[in-house]
Amino acid sequence: MVSPQYQALVIFAVGTGVRFGEVTALQRQDIDMARMTARIRRAWKHTGRSARVIGPPKSKRSNRTVRFGAEGRTAGAATGG
Repeated sequence: MVSPQYQALVIFAVGTGVRFGEVTALQRQDIDMARMTARIRRAWKHTGRSARVIGPPKSKRSNRTVRFGAEGRTAGAATGG
């Protein structure tokens, strides 16, 4: 069972195949609700210590635009996107 506070994130991630570090680094300007797309341009990275920073995705191919369906649209609306 997924906690209600994480439900939209899980629905979006599962529906698009976006990695956890990518989906949690999304910003409002990355989401286009009219086109039902999200631009993956950054991801959380480990620095070698316990700290994390936002940087580019895992590979050049990881820098991409993903489409989401009705479930993703509902998740976006639930989070104010």
